[in-house]
Amino acid sequence: MRHMASSRHDRRAATPQQLCRLLLGLCCVLPLVAQTADTGTGTRFTDVERVVAFGDVHGAYGELVDVLRAAKILDADLHWSGGVTHLVSLGDLLDRGPDSRQVLDLLMRLQEEAGQAGGRVHVILGNHEVMNLTGDLRYVSAGEFAAFAKPGDTSESAGHAEHRRAFAPTGHYGEWLLRQPAMILINDTAFVHGGLSTLAGTLTPEAMNARVQATLRDLLSAGAAAHNDGLLADGQDLIDAGLRLTKEPAPVMSPALTTLAHAASESLLGDMGPLWYRGNALCHPLIEGTRLARTLASIGARRVVIGHTPTRTRRVTSRLDDQVIALDTGMLAAVYRGIPSVLRIEDDVLQVVTATGTDRVYAEQSTAAPANAAAPPGERAARQLDKLLGLDIVDTGQDSEWLSEGQRQTLGLRRDNTCEAGSDYLLVSVFDALIGNPARTVDTLGYDRVTLKLRLKGHERAFGRGRVIRTAAVAVPPALRQRLRALTPATLDAALGSVLDKRAVRALLQRRDIIVADWPELD
Repeated sequence: MRHMASSRHDRRAATPQQLCRLLLGLCCVLPLVAQTADTGTGTRFTDVERVVAFGDVHGAYGELVDVLRAAKILDADLHWSGGVTHLVSLGDLLDRGPDSRQVLDLLMRLQEEAGQAGGRVHVILGNHEVMNLTGDLRYVSAGEFAAFAKPGDTSESAGHAEHRRAFAPTGHYGEWLLRQPAMILINDTAFVHGGLSTLAGTLTPEAMNARVQATLRDLLSAGAAAHNDGLLADGQDLIDAGLRLTKEPAPVMSPALTTLAHAASESLLGDMGPLWYRGNALCHPLIEGTRLARTLASIGARRVVIGHTPTRTRRVTSRLDDQVIALDTGMLAAVYRGIPSVLRIEDDVLQVVTATGTDRVYAEQSTAAPANAAAPPGERAARQLDKLLGLDIVDTGQDSEWLSEGQRQTLGLRRDNTCEAGSDYLLVSVFDALIGNPARTVDTLGYDRVTLKLRLKGHERAFGRGRVIRTAAVAVPPALRQRLRALTPATLDAALGSVLDKRAVRALLQRRDIIVADWPELD
């Protein structure tokens, strides 16, 4: 999404010189109740008959009620009718919409009712829950504050103080949220708000939940102590304040400020943590797929269901060979123009339920256009090779959708790196080296105007007969290296024979051999 930030903090757009350096260097049960594997933490659940999951309500109480009724979780009186179903909220119940308090009250009540019926309601922490707990109130709507206001209070700050008390560690909602997990596993499926980076594979899910909860408690306790000591202003964003202290320590670092800085720096609360990570949703499959497979194997899961990042089509979408089910379909329609949806998993069959019926999980589609017979030979060859390698980075040929890197910088549009290691710019360097492209400029490097997905054009001088590679070596993703190895004279002749002669194909294979043999592998 063009304006969607992928991290907690803003980053400046790259200059043309920085982009050039990036491309050259950086690219470079019991019958009724399913049992938990760990009854102490409630992180792993097995033998669950039915799971219903939803994500990113953002205060859209009416939409949530409608879709939960359609999924037979709620009866006409809004009481639990799901039986032994496990209902999973993927986080971001709060902010932007006006009815977040009603959403919280509903789920708190359903947790009790589901337990009495042999089911379970899991509320996973999202980044917006943590933001409300720690004082980052940028996205709390006027309607949300108004829901907490005292009767008759029409002041400009109506409801603000009451909201803060409710989300304090001892407040009605704060105390409850601090007991909720950052990730759970049901049968062979992990559920998490943002996504799973390799950081998740370094901990057991139980340890991850314990660490997130302990860090949040430390952060809030230290913030309160620093405020009481007169060292921290009231209403400050505690994570932001703690991170600033790591860069510019206070003249006197009291124990409270030291703890605050340490807790704010916890990686599980940062860009690579389960609350914020967008790589599962946005990173290129050839970069992200292998890394996620290792992480899933390490925690004993087959796939992960995520929210946080609205899907492009506003439909529930699978990607990375079905390792990821992206469930944020923009439930708050007034903001995201989405289709409120839930995912139902029963007998290992995945089905989507909306307020108006059922739907399926859609596979992520390539947006690459077929080779245009009227396009120059270099462009046709580039598109065909792009398709053969599964890169999906060569321009579609629709000028109305093209946004050059130069234009992006002029407009000041952000494009964050959503990948944990490297970026999709790595793929540009490998592709240019493979096709012998002599130069890549801010005019031939560009993006889809809506999604900011990488797009390339300007291949008129590529596919020469020389074997010399002018592009500096970069780390090659393992999945791409495997596809490069699979290229043969026969496959290239079938794909490119109509636009390249045999000498050009042979030179391309020679360049391929250099890349495969000499270029390092992305970890």
